[in-house]
Amino acid sequence: MGINWKKSSRKEIIDNISEAGINDNILHIHIPKCGGIWAKSILYCCDGITHRFNHGHSIAAAIKDYLEDQGYNWDDFYKCTIVRDPWSKIWSGYKFTKWGGDFHQKNKLHYVNRQVFNPIRDESLDLLEDSNTKVFEGYGMNNNLGETFKEYVDSLYKIYKEDKLGQDVEPGDLEKILKSLPKNIYITPQWRFLTDIDNESLLVDKVFKINEMDKLFDWARNINGDHGIVLRSKFQSRVNVSENRIHHYNVYDDEMINKIGEIYQKDIDLFNLEY
Repeated sequence: MGINWKKSSRKEIIDNISEAGINDNILHIHIPKCGGIWAKSILYCCDGITHRFNHGHSIAAAIKDYLEDQGYNWDDFYKCTIVRDPWSKIWSGYKFTKWGGDFHQKNKLHYVNRQVFNPIRDESLDLLEDSNTKVFEGYGMNNNLGETFKEYVDSLYKIYKEDKLGQDVEPGDLEKILKSLPKNIYITPQWRFLTDIDNESLLVDKVFKINEMDKLFDWARNINGDHGIVLRSKFQSRVNVSENRIHHYNVYDDEMINKIGEIYQKDIDLFNLEY
């Protein structure tokens, strides 16, 4: 028997917030340096920040806990994320904190003043402030890891050897998991953003690689019939692009490749990533 769409709880989400955007029943888990701001600007037809269910760089387990506390059913959302091979991701994070990006340099916090419909605006602004705190704390920490990229990777490897970047925390306690996360969000393993408090179960329905944006937008378009996604993805410029365009293939030696591979082995295995 098919689903009665008129009585579907997913339809209720759309009906209740259609003034904000029909795709707000799609929940994007935003891993840093994986094209998330641009992807959200396409999905939600906004600037990538001012939409109702923007939770910044919070982990999925915390978002789930927050939304359920607000009375939402986690299973009523279509959850997705974008991942990236750790070698290019780490290089991107290093470049961003050394040379910046257009979004970081020009826009910063003033987007919170945009007058968009949002029935829980105060709560959203609190979440945005928390997200921005994480971004700028991580920015400073990341920038101080090393002057050269080799020094940066060596420092990151030392941190990993000392505390495993919070990867070895015991499962089952969200508060302990949150406390174990690196304050530098740019070096947090990607799986940590996506798993439940058991440290294993993925809380997202779809995982797309950064070179699969078209697949992400096709998937989203088919959910709500928003064909404008295709046009937005073709004509809306990318944001947060680093001024430094050197490809990561040109900055690694074998030792650095192996160190990043060891640090992020679980990401590599779980999402089938390669150098």
